[in-house]
Amino acid sequence: MRTTTLVLSLVAVLAGTARAGATDNQWCRYTTEHAEFLTDLPTRRVVELAQRMEVFRQSVQPFVHGDHQVSEEARIEVVAFRSAKDFQEALQATHFTGFMRSSLRQSQLLVSPGPMNQWLTRNTLHEYTHYLLRKRLDVRIPTWYDEGLASLLSTARITRREVILGRAPMRALRRALQGNHMDLGSVLDASVLFDLSLEQLNELYLTSWTLMHYILLGAHKTSELEVYLRSTHRGLPDALQMSLPELKAQLQAYLKRRGLPVVKRAKPAVEVAVQGPKCLSDLERDHALIMLAAHSDRDGALARLHEIIQRAPDFLPARLSLASTYTQTGEYDTAMRYAQDALDMAPHSADAQIRLGLALSQTCLFKRSQGCAMRWQRATQLLEGGLRADPTRIDAKLGLGVAYLHDNRPQDATAHLRSAYEHAPWVPHINLYLGECYRLLGDPRARILLTNALNWTEAPVLERLATAALRELNEAEERRRLAEDWLSETDGSLSETDE
Repeated sequence: MRTTTLVLSLVAVLAGTARAGATDNQWCRYTTEHAEFLTDLPTRRVVELAQRMEVFRQSVQPFVHGDHQVSEEARIEVVAFRSAKDFQEALQATHFTGFMRSSLRQSQLLVSPGPMNQWLTRNTLHEYTHYLLRKRLDVRIPTWYDEGLASLLSTARITRREVILGRAPMRALRRALQGNHMDLGSVLDASVLFDLSLEQLNELYLTSWTLMHYILLGAHKTSELEVYLRSTHRGLPDALQMSLPELKAQLQAYLKRRGLPVVKRAKPAVEVAVQGPKCLSDLERDHALIMLAAHSDRDGALARLHEIIQRAPDFLPARLSLASTYTQTGEYDTAMRYAQDALDMAPHSADAQIRLGLALSQTCLFKRSQGCAMRWQRATQLLEGGLRADPTRIDAKLGLGVAYLHDNRPQDATAHLRSAYEHAPWVPHINLYLGECYRLLGDPRARILLTNALNWTEAPVLERLATAALRELNEAEERRRLAEDWLSETDGSLSETDE
């Protein structure tokens, strides 16, 4: 695909072949008030990127919908690669040059400069928009809205005096709207992106961009958009009070303008304090890069983690990572062994207690037996101990919530899961289990959370669970509707009899 300076770099094909590089560079950590950076970029570039992220954050808040924001306790981690080829090799990412990854510890932005190493800031701001959206509570975030707003805002031009929002590649937007890979209805219904072809991705991103530009800067239908995002049933055309063909016609007419509107805002006075660099040892760097790749290549990550254990048997993070990765692959006995090793090495470690507690609970997630009852009991004790040692641990809150939910105590589970959600609303697992609690309790917020879980997860088991929960929710609502209809008819019959 040919790219222009404004076409979304997320869907650009990375040019060239992979090569070694990331593991040859010096990787360092930097910290600001709102972010942590792990990068092989020079310090000067990190400071510049941190500064632009803060200007962007303050400038775009009016465009990020939802009333309540998540706690600011956890900083976002920005993993920035100096080279697009290093990013491609390390993460096996052939269609993307940046993405946001949800985490129980903190949210991650993984970014690279893209083709010709020129779009690092834009790619970072695109992913940062996804993060800012997920800090809003109790609103659904459809994929088209998520990608459209990120595309619209990330092309912001930051000058010495102002921030200009709304620049757009009109020719590319027109071609996408007339394309034959993703019609408008398919764009509005899209959820999982990783199954789409490069051509479909391109049309989805660009058409979503057009939608957001039209709604926010053209038609000024922000209030209608807010209603749509809080609704559990209304489609976008209905919220905008038009049919799907009428909406497409409006978009086509909008793109026929000689130029699209932009918004100019005064540049906020920002001075970001950057602490660092704190540079990693070769062992720490290798471990960090392994865990970045573990998401897409768990077998390869396991092999390299075992190599680290051979090099440094007392390196605790590697044993904890082995426990975590084996849990994700379903090898729970092996996961428990490495978690127990870590706990033996560091008996008071919150990491070790929580990792063992989570591994124990995973073995019995879909089982009920006397042995599982004992494991759930020990898992609960470990998770409570880990949470006492580190009250900020969201994974412990999630684990305890699941334990109580498994014990058929949805009200107790809700307290822990709601606390986890208020600190990390971007995590699909939390949306799933809190949504399930709400479903069991008859709380109408269930649909929004279960829908977010389905849209955001890449794990097949979570997708199946969210789909099943939504199906049960739909069936319950249908039964309730039929019951209400029956009662209404019965009341009418009784009234006629009384007369």
